[in-house]
Amino acid sequence: MPVQSLREKVFKSSFWSLLGSGGRQLFGFVVFIVLSRILSPQEFGLVAVAVAFIELIGAAVRLGITENLVCDSDLSEDSASTAFWLSALAGGVVSALIIIFAPLVATFFAMPKMDEALRWLAIIPFLQATSSVHEAMLQRAFNYKALALRTLNATIGSGVISIIMALMGCGIYSLIFQRVVSTLIINITIWSSVRWMPRLVCRFDLARKHLREGRPLLVSNLLGMAKMRIVDMIIGYFLGAAAVGYYRIAGKLHDFIVQFSIEPVVSVALPAFSQFQNDKEGRTRAYQKLTMLCGLLTFPIFMGTAVLAPEVTVLFFGPQWQMSGLLMQIICIASVSSTLDYFFRPMAIAGGQQELVSIVNFAQFVGMVVITTFAAQFDIQTVMFGYVLCVSVITGLTLYLLKKKMDIPYHTYVQSFYAPVIVSLTMAAAVYALKVSGAMPSALWLEVLSLSAFGGIFYVGGIYFLFPQYRKKVVSLLLPLLLKFIPRLRPSL
Repeated sequence: MPVQSLREKVFKSSFWSLLGSGGRQLFGFVVFIVLSRILSPQEFGLVAVAVAFIELIGAAVRLGITENLVCDSDLSEDSASTAFWLSALAGGVVSALIIIFAPLVATFFAMPKMDEALRWLAIIPFLQATSSVHEAMLQRAFNYKALALRTLNATIGSGVISIIMALMGCGIYSLIFQRVVSTLIINITIWSSVRWMPRLVCRFDLARKHLREGRPLLVSNLLGMAKMRIVDMIIGYFLGAAAVGYYRIAGKLHDFIVQFSIEPVVSVALPAFSQFQNDKEGRTRAYQKLTMLCGLLTFPIFMGTAVLAPEVTVLFFGPQWQMSGLLMQIICIASVSSTLDYFFRPMAIAGGQQELVSIVNFAQFVGMVVITTFAAQFDIQTVMFGYVLCVSVITGLTLYLLKKKMDIPYHTYVQSFYAPVIVSLTMAAAVYALKVSGAMPSALWLEVLSLSAFGGIFYVGGIYFLFPQYRKKVVSLLLPLLLKFIPRLRPSL
């Protein structure tokens, strides 16, 4: 594929990914705000632990097949059909096991209501399994418009239902059915977008091939999900459902930022890197450009949020969630260094180094389990500081592996990130000084808005005037894509 054509596809795909994730996050955030003012931290926490268990077990149903299908340069009908039936079987088995063992899980966490929550949520792994091949086909075709619409439709439909149920006093069931309905709508939308029906074919040789090639990614997916959700379960076991609720509200704010700033670029990284399977230098250049653009946006957002998190949390969710604001400050510190981690997985897979993903995920899983279990003996704040320590170590590991296995030298990161890091740190210090100066409006919403605007202007101005060479580098990368994507701009330029 020509480089220019690929760049256009990546840009358009990123645009649709941003539109879909942005619309989903905006509407989902509104829904989350409404629910957080109706439901208690205990209710949020209980469902969060149940969902964490579902997602952890459900990660097995993908079998690593989706990513391999995306990278398969010669995908046949028999291969796709075999992958579908293999995934469907795995999803059905996992859903059945969740229903059977739900009472034991509820007893283990000492949360009686979790039994029924798990039984309702058990359908999710099967639904996800029966759409995994279709999702791979959309990614192969760079059809991120369909992927964006599926998430947006699911968010709106499930959000409306959950709000109505919460207002009717349904409690935790408003959260449970939000997740179930969302997955169902995604399944229906993605099937209607691809319009591909699996054949009644399940060849043993192809199934064995899928399992063999997907095994490293299966382990990676399990560990990747475990490193995110094991914290919920450990906190729930040692500190109770309310602590999980505070943690999840902070996590929701973090996810909101990630979905707007990182996910649109990361979501197209694997297909983009896969175009350079036989071009190591081209893949490295693509990696550097994507991470540079991502850091340009994420560093000021995370540093600025670290300063304003307490005020933002109280403003949106209410004073009962003030603890979540303190936790969010700690998460943002870790997120600055972990920005690069998001690109490690697609880079390793595209470079045929799937085992590296498993190594990193295993290291992070072990680290999170050990540190969280120890920190949970104290309080939720200690848990979050342990999270920062673990993420920082893992970031160092990923950079080392990228240098050793893919010849990406350390100095490339300094060249790509020195400008946004310097300006972001200066901006955060200026915002904090203004916040504590006593010169801000008394209304909380006006204070947050004023400080955010000040920080944004400060950052953009700092990059523009202090680092013109960095500015030129970004413009040279984005301008050709903008001209291709929006042709009507050409006459005015």
